[in-house]
Amino acid sequence: MSEAAILAATARQTVVAPERRSLIDEAHPLPTQRFAGGELPRFELYHAPFSICSNKVRLVLAELNQTWLSHEVEIKSPEQENYKPEYVRLRLASDVAKGASLSTDFTGGSSVSVSGFDALVVPTLV
Repeated sequence: MSEAAILAATARQTVVAPERRSLIDEAHPLPTQRFAGGELPRFELYHAPFSICSNKVRLVLAELNQTWLSHEVEIKSPEQENYKPEYVRLRLASDVAKGASLSTDFTGGSSVSVSGFDALVVPTLV
């Protein structure tokens, strides 16, 4: 298993509670079909329901008619799942993070060119 696959599997098991994990497809465009295991779809998205940046990625996946695994990340206190080490490691493993300067503070934004790569923000598309 590749390092990327190990990071993805670890994040899948530890970052988000199973009740906030759904399979999204053409027949189930809303998070009503809980993912019970089995074959993983090509895409997994770690996102916050009210995040504008997350919404942009969800819209593109819908427009492309993709099936994807939804991981609804709780970014507010006390959970702050985006601060879990497994999530941060998953984000830092991306090609974007490897080629960018890292932000030293939480920016809350996903614009790498403005403030550097912030390992704590959502969304993360795997």
